[in-house]
Amino acid sequence: MANLFQQRRSRILPHSELKPEDISRRKHQRSEIGNRCRAICQLPTPLFE
Repeated sequence: MANLFQQRRSRILPHSELKPEDISRRKHQRSEIGNRCRAICQLPTPLFE
């Protein structure tokens, strides 16, 4: 059972196959989304008031 689980996980994407540029691109996307959310949160007043 555990062996089946290992195979399924390795088929998804092993960490060794992740290239450094892929990791940095993923981090960049995450920070972009975070910045957008922060900009929305910093609106002076909530729109529904």
